[in-house]
Amino acid sequence: MRHKILARGALPAGVAAVLVLAGCASARPGAAAIVGDRVIEVATVADQMHQINGVLGLPPDAPSENGAIAVVSYDVGAALVEEAADILKAEVAAVEVEEAYGQQVLALGGEQQLFQVAAERGIAPSMIKTDLLTQLRVRAIAEALAPGAGQSEQEQKLLAAIMDIARRIGVEVSPRYGQWDQRTLQISDPANPVSAPESTPESVIPAR
Repeated sequence: MRHKILARGALPAGVAAVLVLAGCASARPGAAAIVGDRVIEVATVADQMHQINGVLGLPPDAPSENGAIAVVSYDVGAALVEEAADILKAEVAAVEVEEAYGQQVLALGGEQQLFQVAAERGIAPSMIKTDLLTQLRVRAIAEALAPGAGQSEQEQKLLAAIMDIARRIGVEVSPRYGQWDQRTLQISDPANPVSAPESTPESVIPAR
């Protein structure tokens, strides 16, 4: 089975936008987002951005509002999927992740090529295996919710279940990175007149 590197909002070819963001109004200072009792720190987002910039040949602190939003969106989605997998007992073996990673390296012609493709899609090298684990968990959750059903039915049940979990545990995103929409599981761009043109948000939950 092939596994794709998810596009969580591609970084621009040249990261030139100046990052002018509103102050963090989160309930917890230093939090980029909070998913249940899990805190995604601003420092974690910054570290992932540094990794991405390094792979793309940019200065470590090169700003990218779109890139930061993509990272936060990815991290929120991974946390929600992990929560759902724990609740529904949808387990994924470590060997499956390693096999998926090996497939990606082989398909793309090497680990550095994998890093490049992932970085272009807003995924830091250190998060590639987490990305693959998230995809595998999504499939396991969908199968647990609707065994043997068609993909459309499984996806509907998957999204309904994760929306319910998100409502129950709570999701909060700092206005610095955008607005959380519980109805669509999306993070929209922050309202900022000097930012890059607004892009169309996508669900934080990966497509199967």
